[in-house]
Amino acid sequence: MPAQVKFMLTAEERRDMLKLGYTVEEVDMMRIEIAQKLLAAKTKRPFGKRSMPESWKKTGGGRPKRKKTSASAFLCRAALFLGLAAAAAAGAIAMGLIELPDGLADTQNTRAGRSSSRGRARRPPPRSF
Repeated sequence: MPAQVKFMLTAEERRDMLKLGYTVEEVDMMRIEIAQKLLAAKTKRPFGKRSMPESWKKTGGGRPKRKKTSASAFLCRAALFLGLAAAAAAGAIAMGLIELPDGLADTQNTRAGRSSSRGRARRPPPRSF
């Protein structure tokens, strides 16, 4: 039988590690072969409040830590995406790729009886082929 090399823990194994007292960060950074031995022996977290030994840690592996996004950064990103979506929709309407319902297609400005086109010639409807 060929040797099997495991690359990651299953969700069930991760749950078992957490039940044994290891933290999420420790499980993420722990070498797989160490975790397998600890699970097989059902070894509870042996080092009290001290951190996990360096020899148990992966070198350059583990889950990347997510940066927490501030509320202002989230709002800026949301505004950017909404602006891009509005620009894409306006472009599609202008190119005739999207047709608006009759009530929305009326571009007459009812204030002061002026047209919203402000003297510009209206574009003819797109041709159908």
